[in-house]
Amino acid sequence: MKISALPLSCVLVAALTAVATGQTVKVPTAPAGFGQQTVAQTRYFVVDPAGGGDFQEIAQAAAVAPSGSSIRVLPGTYTAPIVIRNKTIQLIADEAGQTICTQQLRILNVDTEDQVLVSGLDLELGFEIGDCAGQVTLQDCITQDQMTPIPDGPIDWTQFPICGIGGTRHLVRDCDAVTVIGCAFEGAPGRQVFVDGMPGHHGLVIENSTAALYGCELTGGEGAAATSPGHFPANSGAGGDGLQVRGASSTVHYTRLDAIGGLGGTFTPGGNGDFGVTFGCDGDPVRVTGGVATESTHPNLAFGAPTSVQAGSLGTYSIVGTPGAPVYLSIARSNEWTAFGPSQGILHLPAHARMFPVGILPPSGALSRPFPVPAPSGAGLAIRLELQLHAVIGGVDVWSEPRSVLVRN
Repeated sequence: MKISALPLSCVLVAALTAVATGQTVKVPTAPAGFGQQTVAQTRYFVVDPAGGGDFQEIAQAAAVAPSGSSIRVLPGTYTAPIVIRNKTIQLIADEAGQTICTQQLRILNVDTEDQVLVSGLDLELGFEIGDCAGQVTLQDCITQDQMTPIPDGPIDWTQFPICGIGGTRHLVRDCDAVTVIGCAFEGAPGRQVFVDGMPGHHGLVIENSTAALYGCELTGGEGAAATSPGHFPANSGAGGDGLQVRGASSTVHYTRLDAIGGLGGTFTPGGNGDFGVTFGCDGDPVRVTGGVATESTHPNLAFGAPTSVQAGSLGTYSIVGTPGAPVYLSIARSNEWTAFGPSQGILHLPAHARMFPVGILPPSGALSRPFPVPAPSGAGLAIRLELQLHAVIGGVDVWSEPRSVLVRN
């Protein structure tokens, strides 16, 4: 079966039909006007630690690539601190979990007209997103802290057991529009300092910021146990919170959040406080000390899509939702997501998005579908697609998490 230059909605439906019936599909070229209306072409660079790309370190690419660039990151270990400041940029790892950054990622001072996307990085020393008015998205990133650092300066041992006292290497502060999608952040466990136990780190801290979280796993680190009552009383560390929201101006919406608070420290080798040890408070899955954090009560609609695809191929996305629900795919040229709130779902696409029918979810509630991929117009260019699913479930409009896809030649 050959698919010619039909309107994209027809191309999509035809491609789905052909795949479903087992026919051979010739991948269509996007029709005229599609690129201008629904995608953004960008400068394209490759980071390869083996030297086969434009840069060998992500930090180099983030510093040198002009605003508006798309950066494909090949698997490997990267050792330089990454700072993104005052520009539009997307960093897309080819293989999530195989692209390791041994230093901290910092995204700072993103202006209102700028957008930053970081996808698929393993951030060993975590991240800080701060002072950002523009949209910042973390997608499919993971962190796993190894151990809390010993604080600089004087230490107040009596603070260690207090609920919510721990620090974090995963911080969003003073930002207007942060989206975290499919990420797993684990706070570091506390360490023993002399005879006392330090508190565990929080999985994620959001401070004086507006943020939306989709399908994330956030784990607080366990508090360390006191070893002996070398001073009276000795103190064990509090467990870290999975998610901690603080600051009066914080507004956080989340859905499908798997959050776990770390256990507070007790006493090593055991005991129940008879030896003058203050046990640490257990961390909360979600702790709100300022602002508002709201869980969506809408039915789930989970969306999976590749982060990077080759031009001239069929990308494939997956859906998990309520059986019998009609589902539509939206495609937009940029990630201008808007936080709605619990009454209307978490996020939605901007008005210039196009929407195409996908079909009815089967009794299993799971479905996989291909989508046609437009090609960049020349060498050194890439296309950024923004995808999101929409469904009507029980008479309610439901939006999935957004997904960013890099299309490369």
